[in-house]
Amino acid sequence: MEEHASGPVAEQMRTLERALPVLGMDKAPGALRVGTWMFHFGLAADWAARRTFLLAVVLYSILGDTRHLLGFGFAMSEHVARVSLNVAAVVGTIQGFRLFNWAAPGRSYQYRYGLTRATVGAVVACAEFRAARTKDQPAKLRAIDERLRYVEREVLRAHRRRGTVRWSSFRHRGLAEHARLVVAALRRAAAGLDSDPESAVRKLAVLLVSIGVNHTEGRTGALLPKKYLKGLTPARDASAVIGILRLVVGAAVVGAVLWAGVRFKWPIPAGLVVLVLFPLLFGGESAAGIPAAVLSKLPLTDGGAPGR
Repeated sequence: MEEHASGPVAEQMRTLERALPVLGMDKAPGALRVGTWMFHFGLAADWAARRTFLLAVVLYSILGDTRHLLGFGFAMSEHVARVSLNVAAVVGTIQGFRLFNWAAPGRSYQYRYGLTRATVGAVVACAEFRAARTKDQPAKLRAIDERLRYVEREVLRAHRRRGTVRWSSFRHRGLAEHARLVVAALRRAAAGLDSDPESAVRKLAVLLVSIGVNHTEGRTGALLPKKYLKGLTPARDASAVIGILRLVVGAAVVGAVLWAGVRFKWPIPAGLVVLVLFPLLFGGESAAGIPAAVLSKLPLTDGGAPGR
């Protein structure tokens, strides 16, 4: 049935199936299929929430001033306008909370399975290099680098996004250390792209498939077997600093919008603009991941368990 399915997810799965034999690997594991489908399901839910939220904000802005209705040639009784205004306010508030909360039902899959999606893209990039003509291979190597950077980011925050650990748990410290070792293993394999690229892409593909499968199946603390991590120094993780900077910049943007709206007397209330920007600037990782990102670097204890 899947062979005849249509849509971006089905096409991505067919691309992966064609890529693995090029790298000397067998059929795609079922976990990669499941993780990719779940990611795209969450992505669709996320965009649906954003569209509903923006529509509610626009309707609230229009219904809040009956002069706007006259400008559009609408005739609406005061009672209908008031009811519609309240409905738009309620819907906008609910969807706003959904956008702010990365773990909202349905939408959370986009974050929980982001690493699986990233590994699939990187595997396909490795296969495209092997299948490319000599003159096209430099560009394909750059594409692999870009995909690996995406994978690294997802690896480092997987333990915060997978949804299996409380944000205040001492377990984050051990998971963060494992994630940094996994990144170091990927970088060691990627270093071979400059000396023996044919062999390096095969090694990378093995690592990437293992990471994707283990992540989908919930083994966040065992993304790679220990044999691939021996003798490695954990890579540095700057995600906490980047996340805090994102919060600071987002707060500055919100403040600037509010000031400009009041100072220059925008026709659209500045508060509505901020209402639209707020979940976009502070949703997802910024809202839920920063505490865990910071605490994973501290010698926390939980229930008497010593921090590592």
